[in-house]
Amino acid sequence: MIDEAQVIMAGLDRMVPVPSGGRADWEEVLRRAGVPEQQQRRRLTLGRALVLALLAITIVVVVTPVGATIGRGLGDFTDWLTGKPGAPAPAAEQQRFEGANGHSWASFPKGTRLRELIDTTVDGKRYRLFGFRSGDTVCLRLRAVSLGHTTEPACAPVSTLAHVSAPVLVVSGNSGFADEHAFPAASFSFGIVTDSVRRVDVNAIDGTHRAVVGGNAYLWVQNEPTTGQKVTSLLVTTVHGHPTTIGVRSPSFFDLSPFDGRLSGPSRVTAPIRHPTVGWYVRRQRRGLGVDQAHLTVAQRRFIHATGFTRLVKPDPLSDVVVGLTRDGSCFVVVGSVKACWRPHTFFSQRGPLNVVFFSGGPNGSDQFTGVAGVAADGIARVRIFLGDGESQTAALRDNMFTALVPNTGSIRIVAYDAANHVAGIDTLPLGSGLRLPKKMGILRPVSRIRGPNGTTATISLGPNVRGFRCWRVDFSSGQSRRACRPLTATGGWIEVEVAQPAARDVFLVGHCGEKVARVRLVLPGGDTVTGRPTEGLFVLAVPRTHLRPERQHAFVVGLDRHGRRTQRFGVLFRANA
Repeated sequence: MIDEAQVIMAGLDRMVPVPSGGRADWEEVLRRAGVPEQQQRRRLTLGRALVLALLAITIVVVVTPVGATIGRGLGDFTDWLTGKPGAPAPAAEQQRFEGANGHSWASFPKGTRLRELIDTTVDGKRYRLFGFRSGDTVCLRLRAVSLGHTTEPACAPVSTLAHVSAPVLVVSGNSGFADEHAFPAASFSFGIVTDSVRRVDVNAIDGTHRAVVGGNAYLWVQNEPTTGQKVTSLLVTTVHGHPTTIGVRSPSFFDLSPFDGRLSGPSRVTAPIRHPTVGWYVRRQRRGLGVDQAHLTVAQRRFIHATGFTRLVKPDPLSDVVVGLTRDGSCFVVVGSVKACWRPHTFFSQRGPLNVVFFSGGPNGSDQFTGVAGVAADGIARVRIFLGDGESQTAALRDNMFTALVPNTGSIRIVAYDAANHVAGIDTLPLGSGLRLPKKMGILRPVSRIRGPNGTTATISLGPNVRGFRCWRVDFSSGQSRRACRPLTATGGWIEVEVAQPAARDVFLVGHCGEKVARVRLVLPGGDTVTGRPTEGLFVLAVPRTHLRPERQHAFVVGLDRHGRRTQRFGVLFRANA
């Protein structure tokens, strides 16, 4: 498990990197010095004892003023690692937090202490950001006081704090609150910052905005956002004046970017389990808790079958994630989030002794991290997860079920070990943007150009149709560019707007439609209309000059078939930059 000692060691490694080469280790040093092998073993034993003694001294020193300085020199996330960022939350907020957890087993432990990080007002509306650490997880929770909304905890693993070299860790990159009409009432982004961060600027669809920094966190909120508004990157400035640009991931299963790293960890199974099963469940032993014992809320029960043998397990007692087997063993459930089913009592596919699911929402409200959970066969003693950037972590494992939280990027390798530390199973899976498409899909050709009333142009480029997928890009003469890859669900008369893009003094609406849509019409307040034609399912409409105002406006984009009949309409919100 990741703890403060490992973070300290990781920091020391960054300060004094090991020698390069295939044998960059102490055994190699002794070998080169000509020390006989028998003496090497004695010296290694003594050396490990000295390292442990020094590590113990280091951990003691961390609680002293000098130790605090050393800790901050290693990574500046000390306050989060000790569970004391910001200031203690007011008693009323602590009570509200404990009340939200209720008596459900699928909640954080009662002793979890809430910390207040930021209390700010944006355009007359109050927002309060809170945080806490529970075990190997750090979490943030935003309360929109004026709107009457509170987010679920958005969490990140401490292992990522130990691994990341940037001064900011984005926890919720793009999320928001809706009003009573289901219109977006606010967009927000928040995360964890080191002590050295002085300023955070948010680069969004409509330009650059300054975030609030405090309590080792940042928070950006925009009231009344427009359609498709999102954060694309952060510009972080430290007290040393060093600016750093940090990209904000937008989870997508379609990505043309090259894979940045090579997955570490074992790649070959050495001790396969021939007939994987979960014996206690087959024998109907009462491990974990039953549904009634877990005191789940109505929402948390939605994936659990009312009949049959159901047992729930909490692999990490300090988290809020509860998993289980239900429907007589034919379904695995992450309480409040997802369910995966298979043939009764089979548990495992031909891939070996692991059955893995990903989950988001429910126990974790972060769009930057994904939950990993699953079933491990009898004989599996440890499950470890390896990521492409070199990060790795050990999953919590109890009663054949495991859980973990990993960054939502690239691919991951999940390795199962038996009690003798032999590799019993391996699953290598795409995660988030890990599904790669052929590079030729990134070869785009310009197909049309739209001019706004104030002279800004939007150039549409499309790629080839490859196995039912297509990439597109819209370049604006003002410098912005939007691109994505998506499946071609061409049938029908559906229509949607992906983004309302301000570009210089103009605004463009970029959207998609089905093959039955021959024309698209923008219906504006007061009855004004603009009509255009889609190009292979992609359309761009320019907002007329009379509606280019800084206040948010609500309009509709309507799909029309070749007879002029309406197929569908889609609501859109837009504003021009002041």
